[in-house]
Amino acid sequence: MMAIDDTLLNVKDAQILLVNVEAQNLKQKICDSVGLAKQIAFHAELDLEEQSRLIAASSRSNQSSGEGQFVVLSSSQSEDSDLGEDGKKKRESEA
Repeated sequence: MMAIDDTLLNVKDAQILLVNVEAQNLKQKICDSVGLAKQIAFHAELDLEEQSRLIAASSRSNQSSGEGQFVVLSSSQSEDSDLGEDGKKKRESEA
């Protein structure tokens, strides 16, 4: 009877040991997942900062290159452009 009790005890000990090992494995997987999530979040934040810097640099270079600026034409220049080549020649010959 003692041998059967010892065997049952050993089986229960083995089950407890197995549960503990599985719990440790699960704990390790959770820790690994949390660590990976933190790394992803950190790199995403760095990417956003880099994108912000690139956008700011791009908008500064666009402003200095004259993009978005315009030239005001006098009324005679504007009329000349509306007339086309033939109209300009006719106007010059009239003057």
